Amino acid sequence: MARCESEALDGAFPVPDIKLHSNPSAFNVYCNVRHCVLDWQQKETTLALASRNSAQSGDSDSEEEEEYREPAVKLPKIIGIGLCGVFELIKETRFSHPSLCLRSLQALLDMLQGQQPESFQTEPPDVLESLFHLLLETTVRSTGMNDPTGQTLTALSCACLFSLVVAWGDTGKTLQAVSAILTNNGSHACQTIQ
Repeated sequence: MARCESEALDGAFPVPDIKLHSNPSAFNVYCNVRHCVLDWQQKETTLALASRNSAQSGDSDSEEEEEYREPAVKLPKIIGIGLCGVFELIKETRFSHPSLCLRSLQALLDMLQGQQPESFQTEPPDVLESLFHLLLETTVRSTGMNDPTGQTLTALSCACLFSLVVAWGDTGKTLQAVSAILTNNGSHACQTIQ
């Protein structure tokens, strides 16, 4: 089990000490180190903010500190509607403008691969469902061996799908994605998936 402990050095901010299993995967190491770094930065920022607030208003008790915490950000419905519309545009440009669809999927992949596993669990499910079905449909679309653009599109969509289900953390969706890819008549066997 990975643990992230902190040791204070002479009154400075604590330095994280990461402990992992004896034989972790590279992905596991990356995720745990990234999580510890982000957690450490968040603690550092909170300490700096608390010291700034206490310097401005004198000594404050715990009730006042809780007032300064930002509430969880909730996605407005109009943004969710806009995202679902963008997903539909990506779906429609697969055939008419495949280069635009490729660029959109590459940008989406870059964003999804930067997410922690299960970091999308609090995101709106309707937006995630829309993106999941778009990527699933694009991934299982069979392409011929003579269509390099179509193969690149399905490989990129497959990479996005894997990244999405890892960030989502829903076991059912992960199984559904893996099942669809494995039962897709072997068309992904000749493709390079990031």
